[in-house]
This record gives sequence, structure tokens and C-alpha cells, in this order.
Amino acid sequence: MRKRFEDIITKWFLTEPALVEIYMTHSLEENKSLSCVMRCGKGRIEYNPNLVAHISDDKLELFLKTEIIRILLKHPYD
Repeated sequence: MRKRFEDIITKWFLTEPALVEIYMTHSLEENKSLSCVMRCGKGRIEYNPNLVAHISDDKLELFLKTEIIRILLKHPYD
């Protein structure tokens, strides 16, 4: 599962360095109790591995990009 995230970050390294920099400030953690695919807050980007397993790499990239933009805008969950 983490390999999918690593592949996205590797791809972004040259094309989206700002997203990589923000990603590096947070820890990526599994959370099987989430009812959504992904959320961010409290220094973490949490994902539900059961839900992530059923989405394409392109959709996973969009979810991750959305969460990183939420971090940038200071809109993580409370």
C-alpha cells in the first residue's frame, strides 16, 4: 500500500515540489476506522487501506493532492 503513495511522491518530486515539501511535514498513517478514503490533521495524513485498495492510482493521487492542499490552506479536520 505504501508503495502506491511512494510512487506518487516520486512522480511529484520534479513536477510538484511544493506538494512534496508539504507531504514531508506530515506522517502517513493507516486508520481502518475511517469512513472516508483519507483525511489530514494533527500532523498526520490518515488513510483507510480497505478503501484505498479499491481505487485507481489516479484517484489516489487526487485524494492525496486534495489533502495536501487542505494542509496548505490550514483546513485539516479538528
